[in-house]
Amino acid sequence: MQNHPEFDIAYCNMKHFYDENLTELYQHQFKAPSGQVFENLLDGFFGQLNTVLIPKEIFKKVGMFDENFRDSEEWDMFLRIARAGYTFGFLNEDLVRIRIRQSSLSRFENQWKVKLHNIHVFEDLNKNMSEEERKKYNMHNRLAKLHFKSVVAYLVGGNKRSALIELQRVKYDNFYKRVFIKIIYAIVFVLPTSFLRFFTIKIWTLKNKNLFKLAT
Repeated sequence: MQNHPEFDIAYCNMKHFYDENLTELYQHQFKAPSGQVFENLLDGFFGQLNTVLIPKEIFKKVGMFDENFRDSEEWDMFLRIARAGYTFGFLNEDLVRIRIRQSSLSRFENQWKVKLHNIHVFEDLNKNMSEEERKKYNMHNRLAKLHFKSVVAYLVGGNKRSALIELQRVKYDNFYKRVFIKIIYAIVFVLPTSFLRFFTIKIWTLKNKNLFKLAT
């Protein structure tokens, strides 16, 4: 950071390994941004807390972690920092190793809690925005997308009833997306819970695998 005073915060690259194979390392397939990253963070949380260096002065200005968000408190913190105008600098060096628990069933059963906390983070952010900011960052549809992700998380956990309730909270502006949600509601309503859980876990696992590539 001393060599790059244009950045207020630094974060580095990381490699992942699975419990089943400790020798193979994987890299997350995302383009790490630098500079003003608020919109990047609205699109999704990137990085890990153990890859980031944040000066103490920034915490004094934006506040500490909000433990009410629990699984999403890091995302909330990064959003608040970026929205305050602080710049992030990415160091493309693999300085951190992170374990991926691939075989843990509890991660499927508890994903709805993570998604719920994500929604709470964005609802709190939306509440503190001006109307101009809400329109600029398309917050209405971003919240709809998060609600849809929580639907998938409920299905992965085998909770069809909560998935149907959550589907009613998915309120896109786009007409075709609203029609799509109605079709999904009908499909979820008709199909048995066991099949829905099996199918969504398969899709979930495949998507997560595609997030990583074997490190060279």
